[in-house]
Amino acid sequence: MDLNKPHDLSSFLMKTFPELERTCIEERWLDESDNNSFHSVWLMFGPKSSGVLSKATEKQIKRLCALINNEVRVGGEHENAVSTCFLEHASQLGVRKALKPYLSKEAQHELS
Repeated sequence: MDLNKPHDLSSFLMKTFPELERTCIEERWLDESDNNSFHSVWLMFGPKSSGVLSKATEKQIKRLCALINNEVRVGGEHENAVSTCFLEHASQLGVRKALKPYLSKEAQHELS
């Protein structure tokens, strides 16, 4: 998973959860002009995550968690974005329980 730009993250999320395509387009998650940041993509995904994950297959959840684990491992802007904009709000978003079994110890440390 080589997500060099926020657009790549948006594309990954949309491919993993095809039902997000309409939302991605309407909310400009796929902004080619690089106006989005990794932080803004995770912030846009957060409110949708509970509904998406409640319908997701185990394979989809594992794919998302593999991405999260990688972002935490990579560090820097990637880790900061997923941690501060998604993992730290997992309980409030109602996704902590779905994610936790598939997250690395480092990623679990960021869960709220």
